[in-house]
Amino acid sequence: MLALYASQPLVGIIGPELGLSPVTSGLATTLTLLGYATGLFLLVPPTDLVENRRLILATLAGNICALLTLAAAPTAAAFLIASFLVGLSTSAIQMLVPALHR
Repeated sequence: MLALYASQPLVGIIGPELGLSPVTSGLATTLTLLGYATGLFLLVPPTDLVENRRLILATLAGNICALLTLAAAPTAAAFLIASFLVGLSTSAIQMLVPALHR
């Protein structure tokens, strides 16, 4: 869950490096949280229908790719898209809750 808020204290440093205005820099955290909400809505419910282990591992692999993309983002657009994908794939944490209580 740390990835959800990691950009918030760094947005003042990250924004100018990518050419983002202060207002647009705030989108990094907003998009990450919107991605997380989307993941909760779209990715967590299928854990009742799909084999949990495979879905969780695929989502975690996606999280790794999204975090690597975020770290190496060459443009502001790539950074903001990767921020959303980090949030989306961080929802894998919530997939573990029903899997552990079976």
